[in-house]
Amino acid sequence: MPRRASGHAQVAIRGKRVPLVGLVSMDIAVADVTDVPDAAIGDAAVLLGRASGDASITAKEYGTWSGLSEYEVTCGMSKRVPRLYAPEAVR
Repeated sequence: MPRRASGHAQVAIRGKRVPLVGLVSMDIAVADVTDVPDAAIGDAAVLLGRASGDASITAKEYGTWSGLSEYEVTCGMSKRVPRLYAPEAVR
């Protein structure tokens, strides 16, 4: 996640959107899970796409938070970021 997304970006954890807090640093970001009482260590944080439930993060939103185009968002993610593809989710 680009540092310039600090203070704007959100992620989805356990089906709920939560804000990132503080500054994004290298490949570390901190999410405020106050409103996710069942959050636990090891839960997935969805940066882009649909989480369980109704929570989703679009490339357009991600771009707005970081000042990038949707294309730059998808091309700019490091190979170190795990990707999970769900063909049934593609429409």
